[in-house]
Amino acid sequence: MYYFDMGVLVFKEDMTMPANRDLSVMRLTKQNSFTRYHGHDFYEFFFLSDGSLTENRNGRRYVLKTGDSLLIRPGDFHGYPEWRKEEFVFYNLTIRKSLWKELERLSPTLPFSGLTRAEQPRFLNLQGDDFEFCRYTLDWLIRLENESSRRQGCLNFLSRMVLQFWGESHPFVSEGAPLWFNRLMNRLDEQNTLKEGTGFFKEASPVSYEHLSRLFKKHTGQSPSAFIRSRRIALARTLLVGSDLTVGEVAEECGYENLSHFHHQFRSDTGESPLRYRKKHSGFQ
Repeated sequence: MYYFDMGVLVFKEDMTMPANRDLSVMRLTKQNSFTRYHGHDFYEFFFLSDGSLTENRNGRRYVLKTGDSLLIRPGDFHGYPEWRKEEFVFYNLTIRKSLWKELERLSPTLPFSGLTRAEQPRFLNLQGDDFEFCRYTLDWLIRLENESSRRQGCLNFLSRMVLQFWGESHPFVSEGAPLWFNRLMNRLDEQNTLKEGTGFFKEASPVSYEHLSRLFKKHTGQSPSAFIRSRRIALARTLLVGSDLTVGEVAEECGYENLSHFHHQFRSDTGESPLRYRKKHSGFQ
């Protein structure tokens, strides 16, 4: 294992971990980091502890803010094209694929494989006690002199964050609901499924739509169409704040074929137009 504390990091287009290392933890700023758009063959937990940072991730532009964290997987591509103009401090914890698999085997109740299979890297904004825990723990891990203790600390921290990512990303588990129903509900995290809307449920459900509607009402308090609408608006708010997609492109990503209908539903649910919401909550104009 190795680590950098304020060390210089140079990314190539395809990064690999040295053969004798399976973990690293680093703290970086614009003064000592240089990042091209790149992929790598390992996992990377990223945490922005201060400032803001523009990121290109899998062909899309995002603006990361203090408290933002994400898990980059083998096969994902990202980079920070505007790092020279921005002030930031970020940490990352990198994990070799074989170690990730070993953690998955040793902790079968933790959702390591689910995070790997997700359509996009999992994103989480940490605030309050969660933010302080993350920053304090990463600083502590960097300062540790005992390599064995540092390694075990990294693994414990990673396990907690994996569980937190999954818990935030998959909030729906209703006791008493059929297993297939919970699984269908959690598939709404797949963006193409959310685009299909009620059509997906009609196609994938093993029961009639009338029976499905009763299950929705019982376990969510909403009809299928109202539940999907709330998830679409939640995704639209995320894309308006965190990407440079046009309002029309956001509407399309969220499953709206009619832009006027999207504007109407967004204003009804948030009290603001999509453009006003973006200007108020992000740096995009």
